[in-house]
Amino acid sequence: MAKKQIATFLAPNKGLSVVGTHCYAYNNAAVGTAETTILEFTTGKFYIVGQIHYSKNTFDGDDMQYQLYFNGSLVLGFTDQYSANDFADQAYPIVIPPLTLVKATSTDDTGDNARPVFCSITGRIYNA
Repeated sequence: MAKKQIATFLAPNKGLSVVGTHCYAYNNAAVGTAETTILEFTTGKFYIVGQIHYSKNTFDGDDMQYQLYFNGSLVLGFTDQYSANDFADQAYPIVIPPLTLVKATSTDDTGDNARPVFCSITGRIYNA
């Protein structure tokens, strides 16, 4: 009899949930002028091929920065400028190595009030 893997349902929070050979993490946070952590977790002895998606539900004239760190090193960073297209509402492909501390953050460069920002990571697990 094959061993069944049971989903770890933690969300919404900052952790990684695993369902068989797939995984996901999602959370939202009120983001102000200080860099705010939205997701933070450490992967297991597997690597993940997936995507990260940031979005916000208000188009209020603020310039938002989005950052993704692996083990403290910046691996993805971009600015969503209000005057430009809304880049934050797109998914970006990522590959996360085994045993990696993943941290997704955001900063509101121009706003006076904290804005809700949503972040999700979804993917497929390999070498589990």
